[in-house]
Amino acid sequence: TGTARPAGRVFLEVGCGVGNTAFPLLALDKAAAVYCCDFSQRAVELVEARKEGLSLHEKSRINPFVCDITRDPLTEHVPPGSVDVCTMVFVLSAVSPEKFARAIRNVSSVMKPGGTGRVLVRDYACGDLAQSRFASKTRQKLSENFYVRGDGTRAYYFSQEELTALFAKFGMEQTQSVVHEKTITNRSTRVDMERRWIQASFASAAVPAEALPAPPPRAEPEW
Repeated sequence: TGTARPAGRVFLEVGCGVGNTAFPLLALDKAAAVYCCDFSQRAVELVEARKEGLSLHEKSRINPFVCDITRDPLTEHVPPGSVDVCTMVFVLSAVSPEKFARAIRNVSSVMKPGGTGRVLVRDYACGDLAQSRFASKTRQKLSENFYVRGDGTRAYYFSQEELTALFAKFGMEQTQSVVHEKTITNRSTRVDMERRWIQASFASAAVPAEALPAPPPRAEPEW
């Protein structure tokens, strides 16, 4: 399970997209190992293509992979207990609430023990303009604070207390939590739009969580 533990600092970007955090980290820390994953095969393919332009040394330090963090054990790609810093930017809000615990357990399993690692989270906060717009469209509400957009993607809106409690279940103590608010004005309509998001930091657990069990094979399509 996992790979050999890197000698330098270890970063993990969950929900990496095209690697807009992973590649700058690679450039900033010349000795670090950077793991990055996304649910989207296409996103990871774009990271792989971008990786091809790097030097051999840089290529050896970045490890992109496809992962459903609610299902696929991160320990299959990342050494258990090795990650110094994990970023989760607008990741949990796209997960169904009943799977939050599995996602956080999965992340905890690869974080450094003893409270020395940090998980950095940015996500939607309750009271965001988009949530208030969803509130008037009952068909788009799936459950409390959880909605589906017109394109089928999902969005959950967190309170600080709820986010703190989710990580606390796995022994991950909040070290910082701030709700940021920004008013954006539509110049043509002169309408103010209130955007709100949470930015929080959590210390890794004293003892990392157990890795998720290997998932059963996906069902073959019926022809």
